[in-house]
Amino acid sequence: LEAGGRGSEAPYDRIFVTKKQTPLQLSFTTNIQDRSNTPLGGDRDLNFHLVVGEVNDVSPVDIGDMIAVRKHIERPLDKETAKYDINHDGVIHGGDIGAVRRKLGNKVD
Repeated sequence: LEAGGRGSEAPYDRIFVTKKQTPLQLSFTTNIQDRSNTPLGGDRDLNFHLVVGEVNDVSPVDIGDMIAVRKHIERPLDKETAKYDINHDGVIHGGDIGAVRRKLGNKVD
């Protein structure tokens, strides 16, 4: 999961989620501003769910996700391809397709 913001926009470059649990909550307590750079008061929370194996943004996890992972096999990992490394071992390969296969039908209710 990559959260936007660099430099003075936010105090982080990326947030990595290592536990496969849902729901998750991301809390912002400082440096939150509107488009005119006016600080927003109070804390801001973002609640979201992760569906392991969902890479094409069409729920539930299905054959389309398996095909998408297959199209990225052996490609170098970067911010665009990292989502296809389902098992987080640093390589996009058949193990990732198998990981998606085991999650077929999963969705956020």
